[in-house]
Amino acid sequence: MRSMFNVLIKSGKAGMNPVSLVTFFGEIQKERVLSVAEVEKILQEIEKADVRYHHLKDILVLGLNTAMRMGEILSMKRSWVDLKEGIITVPRASQKRKTKDKRVPINSVVKRVLKRLMDQKTGSEYVVVNLKTGTRFTAIQNSWNGILKKAGLGGVPGVDKLRLHDLRHTAATNLALAGKDIKFIAQYLGHSDVRTTARYIHYSDEDLKDGSEILAGFSSEVPSKVPTVKLKAIQGGLSS
Repeated sequence: MRSMFNVLIKSGKAGMNPVSLVTFFGEIQKERVLSVAEVEKILQEIEKADVRYHHLKDILVLGLNTAMRMGEILSMKRSWVDLKEGIITVPRASQKRKTKDKRVPINSVVKRVLKRLMDQKTGSEYVVVNLKTGTRFTAIQNSWNGILKKAGLGGVPGVDKLRLHDLRHTAATNLALAGKDIKFIAQYLGHSDVRTTARYIHYSDEDLKDGSEILAGFSSEVPSKVPTVKLKAIQGGLSS
């Protein structure tokens, strides 16, 4: 309602916003990052499931490697993909509230997946296509929830349920664990404000414990070499 009244004010049809002082309820924290074990479990269940679920493997891999929004992956057109240059160009018209195109790097894993998908003779302008219907997928929530249930990762909505959007959070967190700075990650995700990006990075207790050993190297009574924080990179099982 606040947004609606702001539009009316801009058009001269309202003089004030009666809900501008309303206090919003605090949002439920839904921080969720997939572990390597969880990714492997989901991939295994996709492989065991019938063909109706097989498209989820490519979507999962693309999400974890490109950090693209699910809507961008499902609406990705062949014309967006330049395998030679190694870039996916998401037009600003296909993004929410964006004023410029987004350029997404294609890594070695994504290149193999995209090449295979684009080699398929589907007759469609889209990359991720339902081979049974010849049309693109518009929603995959039901099949995603089905696979999560099979993998024992159903979870509780709003608490620990894995959302498709969590693939983006997982990608951001893994870039941070690899030592990439917030500006790099913001550009990778297509954010114009690093404060938005900061909300996508979530460290587990184990990550924090590993990081705490860095401080031990500076405060120990006996000088020691500062340990290196290990990166739990999600790589195994992500090849096409």
